Amino acid sequence: MNLKKNNFLLIALIAIIVSGCTSSSPGTSTGAQGTGVNGVQDCGADGACFSAAAANCTPVKVTLTFSVDFLGILSTTTNYLELSKKEGITCKYYQRTESQVVKLSDEIKQQLLSSGKTEAEIEQQESELQTSANQVIGLETSCRFETAKLVELLRNWQAGNFSTDDLSEPNCVEGNVDVSLEQVQAAAVAEENKCLISSDCSEGFHCFKKECINNEVIESKSACEAEVCTGSTCEFNVCQQTCPNCEDGKLSCMMSSNPVIDKKCVECFMDSMCATGFECKAYECVAK
Repeated sequence: MNLKKNNFLLIALIAIIVSGCTSSSPGTSTGAQGTGVNGVQDCGADGACFSAAAANCTPVKVTLTFSVDFLGILSTTTNYLELSKKEGITCKYYQRTESQVVKLSDEIKQQLLSSGKTEAEIEQQESELQTSANQVIGLETSCRFETAKLVELLRNWQAGNFSTDDLSEPNCVEGNVDVSLEQVQAAAVAEENKCLISSDCSEGFHCFKKECINNEVIESKSACEAEVCTGSTCEFNVCQQTCPNCEDGKLSCMMSSNPVIDKKCVECFMDSMCATGFECKAYECVAK
């Protein structure tokens, strides 16, 4: 999602909560700033008020403008944040980037001039930075967290500890949408099943096409025939069972250094082994 690939927005997210940032409207009170329409607490520009409301998922909103200096890149950002729609022990978190202005610090400009850059070239670099920053204006993100997890995130951000994964899937999606608890749980299960090698999977599972597959799926397959001879010609590790969805019409012998799946008759272990309109999933050719 865009949050993960845009460092400007990541800086903005963390600076919202971190105490001591050079905010143009810092606010330190933890008390309510007023109640707006539909019973939503309006914290105005008080980030501490917003953080305090997170513990009980009190419907709350805040608009914060702040400035940060990130390696000589001066970024001034305005974000709108909101908590709403408590569901069980979870809470919906929503954010929208209202504006972002980016400039180079005088120190960085001087370093660039000293390195031989012209004023025009420096202005061009600033223009390119601003163009990149403009991409996040209007960007909306909706998340659903357990309230304890949300409080923990805010606490970590206050301590300066953050990650690009904090607001990533499965808990967060782009747009102003109602992320349900069921969606988060289902996505979390799918995420847990992803892998690169078999050691990434739980005991009793192995990695196949970046997905953790239960060993029982392959253990139940027939073993390859060690040798099949026709006259004077012999084939080794052969599967003779037919397969209507396979490209060549029969099962293939799976060869692997993993003894669990070695020398087993399967429909496929690559998409190209399946007939047109089919793809390989868990060693079977299934309709796309």
